[in-house]
Amino acid sequence: MRATIPISRIEKTVYKNFVSFKSSNSVKLSEFVAKLELENVIKDEELIRFSKLSLVRALVYKQLKEIKSCKTLSDYLKSHEDDALNLGFHNGETNSLIVPDQRSFSYFLVKKLAQEEKDVIDLLVEKIK
Repeated sequence: MRATIPISRIEKTVYKNFVSFKSSNSVKLSEFVAKLELENVIKDEELIRFSKLSLVRALVYKQLKEIKSCKTLSDYLKSHEDDALNLGFHNGETNSLIVPDQRSFSYFLVKKLAQEEKDVIDLLVEKIK
């Protein structure tokens, strides 16, 4: 049996984020996604090269930007370094940009992300839109 999605926590996280950016004239989508308190709804863990939360943020970003494939997402983040850094893709020691390739995103999405976590991503995107 699947655990239930924490809808109220997701709504609270999204609402809190909107409130924090209320006085801003404009905000980059990557900044908005980066400020989501995903720790409340998804357990973070360090994977081989990337944190789970960074990868989840990127998948939320992908859906909000309506990017169709993981390859396109990877290419986009490599050419938009500020967005990649906002989402958490940097080497902590050197603070240099380190973006997952298409294969890493796809593997994470298919093999590492539980269905409930995919549902959380979909619900986050729905609440933000």
